[in-house]
Amino acid sequence: MSRIAVGAVLSLAAGASASIDFSVDGGGIALQNGQEILGSEFNPLFDVTTDAAGGLAIFDTTDPGPNSAGNDPDLLVNLGNALIMQENNIQTQTTPGIFDTPNDEGSGGNITFSFLAATELASVTLIDMNGGNGGTVTLTDAGGNVRVFDVPQMWTNDIDSEGPLGFGVIDFAELGPQTADTSVEVTVTQNDAGFDLSQVVELNIFFVGSGAVDNLEIIPAPGTVALAFAGMGFAARRRRG
Repeated sequence: MSRIAVGAVLSLAAGASASIDFSVDGGGIALQNGQEILGSEFNPLFDVTTDAAGGLAIFDTTDPGPNSAGNDPDLLVNLGNALIMQENNIQTQTTPGIFDTPNDEGSGGNITFSFLAATELASVTLIDMNGGNGGTVTLTDAGGNVRVFDVPQMWTNDIDSEGPLGFGVIDFAELGPQTADTSVEVTVTQNDAGFDLSQVVELNIFFVGSGAVDNLEIIPAPGTVALAFAGMGFAARRRRG
């Protein structure tokens, strides 16, 4: 997969998708480990917010990496940067805007992506959905229709004690059961008549406990010039059949 240079203009082929991997913001500027995310960093694609008291932050999942000696070994899944809800009790910022110790919130909460234009979504990766760390993923389209995925606890392994992978991918077009690295299955619990996956305006991810989000895969309209992605350094890939 090729990485698109900052400021480039990309014309995506039909069926291609773009993976938002939280390595850079909407202007193509690299995101740092521990960086506090205030909401509008990913414009012009979406705003991202949380109801967790500690806010949002970037966590580098690389091992070995800057968090290898920290308190989150179950997040070290080697996917690069991921998005977390920052632990409310760990808020020290020696450098303004950068948490000294990025750590995911153990009491859970919601991460909400609000798209600035109706967008087709393909999938998302969730990390650390083990122990009591289940949740739900809710897509809302421009007509107010929803598709809801239930993510049970133990959907992924705790890599610190159980081995890889420690993450799983939810395919938004799949209505049947989906597994990660255990036999536990994600299922669709609501799918409104008329729900349109190509017209998503909101993605809400609710975590019962800790966890992280990565690789939000978006599909621009086939054959269009994807100006919104030009600065984001995304990986272009073929859409799964």
